[in-house]
Amino acid sequence: MQQSKAKNKQTLQTLHRVRDQMIGTRTRLINQMRAFCLEYGIALRQGAGLFKLDLPQAIEDPTNDLSPAMRKLLANLFADLRQLEQGSDAPQQSCRRTCR
Repeated sequence: MQQSKAKNKQTLQTLHRVRDQMIGTRTRLINQMRAFCLEYGIALRQGAGLFKLDLPQAIEDPTNDLSPAMRKLLANLFADLRQLEQGSDAPQQSCRRTCR
């Protein structure tokens, strides 16, 4: 029984580390995209949720100075962000199952 508890604890610690790493990667990606937009004079609101609402509008807005290549790059990075967020749910779900 003790060995099982120790393994569960180790598993939980690993899952937390992976989740923290994914959150850090998400934050870096959002900050990078926000900086790219600022270089073109486009200020996006702070916070991941607001950013995810604002970026698609900025990409689609024909009145801003984004080049077609930059629009494509931002769209690709945004797709990466969504994929990363879907993947970051897995460690959290595993953690919930392990905690039971």
